Amino acid sequence: MKIEEIQKLESLNNEFRDILVGLREFLFASDETMYSDEARGFQRTMDNCVREGKKILRENDIKTAEELKAVCNKFLIPDFLNGLFDNNVYIPEEEIDCGL
Repeated sequence: MKIEEIQKLESLNNEFRDILVGLREFLFASDETMYSDEARGFQRTMDNCVREGKKILRENDIKTAEELKAVCNKFLIPDFLNGLFDNNVYIPEEEIDCGL
């Protein structure tokens, strides 16, 4: 796996995390639901991060989180890893918990 691809995955992880935090803050500060247009926009961005990450993993034949951890030293948030390896895209019904 090329250094640029590892950096791209780390960047996607950071973007996913920031969007997840933004979604949580948006929902907390407003009367909107997970099904509002704005919340769906957050979700689409997170889904795109997961899709891009999966593409990089497929191109490098990485199939497990352990294989990824062997080449990537940075901590990737569990929600992002779950999306990459369990074919889960962010599920709105789940509680949003990003450690705040």
